[in-house]
Amino acid sequence: MASGPVAATDRRHRRRQQTIEEILNIAVQIMAEQGAAGLSVGEIARRMGIRPPSVYVYFPSKHALYDALFARGARLLLAAMQEVLAAMQEVTAALPARPATLEEILLPGARAFVRWSVEHAAYSQLLFWRPVPGFTPSPQAYQAAIELVELGRDRLDCYAPRCPSSRSSATGPSCCPASSASSFPTRPGRPSTKATSPPRFPS
Repeated sequence: MASGPVAATDRRHRRRQQTIEEILNIAVQIMAEQGAAGLSVGEIARRMGIRPPSVYVYFPSKHALYDALFARGARLLLAAMQEVLAAMQEVTAALPARPATLEEILLPGARAFVRWSVEHAAYSQLLFWRPVPGFTPSPQAYQAAIELVELGRDRLDCYAPRCPSSRSSATGPSCCPASSASSFPTRPGRPSTKATSPPRFPS
C-alpha cells in the first residue's frame, strides 16, 4: 500500500521540521545571552545533546542559520505590526468622520514597534544592525521586511487632508475611503520595494 511510505515520509518531514524549530529556538536563546555575533553551532549542539556536524544536516552553513533566524524574526515582527494596525483601524473607525492626525496614525504603531524590538532583542540585532560580518539576508528571508516597509508607508499615506481615517478601502491605503483613493496625493521619488534582493550596505 502507498500509505505506508507516504506516512513514513510525513513523519520524517515532521521530525525534521521539529528539529529545525528546536535549533532556531536554542539559537535565539544563545543570541539573547551572548549577542547575535556570539552564536555558536557548537553551543547549539551541546544544548541539544548532539554533535556539531549534525546541525549542518539542517543548515548547510552558519550564515544559512542566520538567514533562517532573520526570516523568522521578520515574519514575527510583521505579524505583530499587522495585528496592532488592525486594532488601530477598529479604533479609528469609531472616530468622527475627520482626517486622522499624524499622532493617531503613527504613535500607536511606533510604540508597538519599539516594544517588540526591546522584547525580542536577539531578532532586532539581526533585523536592524549588522552584528555578523559578511552576512546578508537572502531575498526570501528579506521579503517580510519589505512587506513591513510597505505597511509603514501605507500608514504614512493616510496622513492627508482628503483621506479620513474612519473608513477603509481595498483600492487605496487601508485607512482611506474609496472616494479619496483615486485623488490621494503620492510622494514623488518613492523607491520601489518590489526588489528581489535585500539592500547591501557598505562595510
